[in-house]
Amino acid sequence: MASVQSRVVDQPPMKAKSHFRFLDLPAELRVIIYEEVVVVGKIYYTPDQYDYHNGIRHLGTFRKPELQFLRVCKQIHSEVEKIYLSKNLFVLPIGWEESGPFNTSPNRSLFSPAGFHLVKNISIALDQRMSKVKNPLNHLRWKFKENRKGFLFHRLSADERLKFAHDWVLDDVFEDWLDTLHQLKQFERVDYIEVDFTNAFCPLGDCRPILSVIDGWMFNLAPEVVDVIGLQPGEEIHFDDEHVYGYATTEHKFDLYFREPGQVTEWDKWQLEEEDLKKTDV
Repeated sequence: MASVQSRVVDQPPMKAKSHFRFLDLPAELRVIIYEEVVVVGKIYYTPDQYDYHNGIRHLGTFRKPELQFLRVCKQIHSEVEKIYLSKNLFVLPIGWEESGPFNTSPNRSLFSPAGFHLVKNISIALDQRMSKVKNPLNHLRWKFKENRKGFLFHRLSADERLKFAHDWVLDDVFEDWLDTLHQLKQFERVDYIEVDFTNAFCPLGDCRPILSVIDGWMFNLAPEVVDVIGLQPGEEIHFDDEHVYGYATTEHKFDLYFREPGQVTEWDKWQLEEEDLKKTDV
């Protein structure tokens, strides 16, 4: 009986499956992908109810950026961060000066220190909450005024006392607002600034001392556009060349716009429509 012999046939070696290497893509294509996931128009920072109801900067809904790319590797982090910081409008919340990177010991950071030279578009609010009355009038200070200027409390009318106290408090307001705004000088340069004056009232709520903060801080940032919102009727007259450009040392001037609520801006093209909002809720 013939024996059956097994024969081993040499098989070609198995080829290892090839892996997709994202960084092998051309840089231009990677940029397109980054823009799709991190450029969303406006960056909100979960405003509290006070911030939301005392301004008009948070109108409209925008999708959240997908920042997972920042955690992949150093090269991708560097590429993504530049696009994320330079092409979105950062709506800085009231109290932004107490957050990082403006504050060295913050509770939270709004963006990395790289933002000081990468961020190009910011939105801020001039707000009543920015002022902390550090020197309220009390017995000691009234006594001091009596000795220096002959201000006898009991001899002043109620209206005179109120006016004096109001002017006294405004000194703190001017100092606090300007100290906060001058922290914006940490930005290397921005292209676009949105300034919301909706709640720019003094602590008593009976005046709007916006003239005190229309000075060189806008010019020092060297923007191309300043978009002013939230003004009361007639307040545009404060924004004349003397106040806006009075500290100018060069010929740089920016485009100044006074925008009404609901007026279209370049950021609206990223705003989510009603159909998009329904998809996000699913």
